[in-house]
Amino acid sequence: MQAEKFLVIGSDKKMQACRSRLTDLGFDASCCDGDTLKQMLPFYCNIILPIPTLANGVISGTGISVSELCEKLSENQLVFYGNLGNNPFGASGKSYYNESFLVKNSRLTAQGAMRIILENTDRDVYTLKAAVLGYGRCGRAICKSLQSNGVSTTVVTRNPFSAALAENERLESTDFKIFCKKAADFDVIVNTVPHNILSKKTMEKLTKRNLYIEIASKPYGFNINEIDKYNFRYVLAESLPGRFTPTSAGANIADTVIEMIKEDKNE
Repeated sequence: MQAEKFLVIGSDKKMQACRSRLTDLGFDASCCDGDTLKQMLPFYCNIILPIPTLANGVISGTGISVSELCEKLSENQLVFYGNLGNNPFGASGKSYYNESFLVKNSRLTAQGAMRIILENTDRDVYTLKAAVLGYGRCGRAICKSLQSNGVSTTVVTRNPFSAALAENERLESTDFKIFCKKAADFDVIVNTVPHNILSKKTMEKLTKRNLYIEIASKPYGFNINEIDKYNFRYVLAESLPGRFTPTSAGANIADTVIEMIKEDKNE
């Protein structure tokens, strides 16, 4: 296992932390960017791509397309990638975006969301009312963080099972129809659902009193192209782990990749 060598693509704090974690575990690991990727690639058996893995059609921070990278790969090299819907690397590709990683990532996302709330309020958080839209991994982690910090928290979901889970955690729950009527009553609204679930009529009810935090990826919880028409406070909060906790985010990537390699080798 210690013979494994890793080339970590990217030079931001998160990917530097990924390399550092691998080095701390005793592995040979280096970081590279687009300028040095092609020269360094042949000397490493494991390639770790960043999150987001793609930006504007190329691998983030490199200017190199997936097809160009595939052309450079040898048969014995593995590519560990993040948030791609499909595996473009064939037998060489393995996604570290698995359940273990996503659970760890959701915890960091929740911490980031809490920091945004604290940065955007001048009130005691015990007096705040928050609505969290969606109760998946991130929704659950965010609710737990809000609740533990004294924020009155309501889960908004269409799913009766999710509502029951929320109530088991002593959280309030409501469905979207009721929420849309009372949206302006919440000081903080955190959306985790990557769909346009909120209508123009609902968004027009919000004012400067309301802080809307968009955790979800595109197309977001409402039509963001109409943001200038509204009067509420808005924070686009994608990729919070890399923004607020890059050291832990990078370590999570490294740890997940090592877990995957160990599983493949039955260690």
